[in-house]
Amino acid sequence: MRTFGLIRSLLLCVFLALGALAQPTTPKEHFGFSPGDDYKLANYDQIRSYFEKLASESDRIRITDLGQTSEG
Repeated sequence: MRTFGLIRSLLLCVFLALGALAQPTTPKEHFGFSPGDDYKLANYDQIRSYFEKLASESDRIRITDLGQTSEG
């Protein structure tokens, strides 16, 4: 009975560790501040790099260029 409890605890730890690995990068981890913080604003390059990072971490995100803006 004791072995069963040990195996169950070990499996729980493995599943929790795998769940933690599957978490995407948060905006706070990437930018160094939370969106909406006072006097903090991410620029275009930072936002684009964040979405590119998310796309590389997940198979659910795909970045597609639709064309150039009027400013090029």
